[in-house]
Amino acid sequence: MDQSNEECATTELRRFASLLRELRVTDSWHTKSRRKFIQIQVCEYLKFYNV
Repeated sequence: MDQSNEECATTELRRFASLLRELRVTDSWHTKSRRKFIQIQVCEYLKFYNV
């Protein structure tokens, strides 16, 4: 893997980790729609990378 691909993978991994962290902390009633949005993003991410 060349450096640019590795940097891209690292960036994507950080983004994914950030989404998961946000999912863990957004549990109040006013953030339910945000939580659903993040869940959809995580699912799309997993489908895209065939995880």
